[in-house]
Amino acid sequence: MNSYIGTEPFFYEQDQSVAQVNDFWRWSGSDLLDNTYRGMLAEFLVARALNLNSITRAGWGLYDLLYGDIKIEVKSSAYIQSWEQKQPYAPRFDIHEAVSAGKRPSDIYVFSLLNEKEREVVNPLDLRQWDFYVVKTSVIDLTFDKQKSVGLSMIEPIALCVKFDGLKQAVDMAGGTL
Repeated sequence: MNSYIGTEPFFYEQDQSVAQVNDFWRWSGSDLLDNTYRGMLAEFLVARALNLNSITRAGWGLYDLLYGDIKIEVKSSAYIQSWEQKQPYAPRFDIHEAVSAGKRPSDIYVFSLLNEKEREVVNPLDLRQWDFYVVKTSVIDLTFDKQKSVGLSMIEPIALCVKFDGLKQAVDMAGGTL
């Protein structure tokens, strides 16, 4: 797998650099409210909270993070989206089974909510604006069976809600490592 640090050049001929990887990253992924990038940001934040600092994101796996032996699925939602809204979005999270596995293959879900409701204030870089809901996948299976998505109000009664600084302990508890 190729991994880049950002300073690598795009080139046409040996000495004709037209851009660097950092330029592409800024161009393609700078809107952190965008659903796709907010989801990756949520995975990054959970990885950081768990001190998984040396791994590179692997897309399209059966789960998002491996923390010791614990397989973690990270989902993200937000009240404020990157598009124009008349009112805050009602947060929803995808919980569908992995088609190739025929089940939910993770051990734990971390539902990551960017919890700010005002467009003028929302800042995905402000970790105080994030709430993380940690729940065992077995509880999701029992509670929601084959359901494909759930609203925040359905997650709140079954999950432990923590801020960024409590995320590692909540995952350790849910994974049985504490």
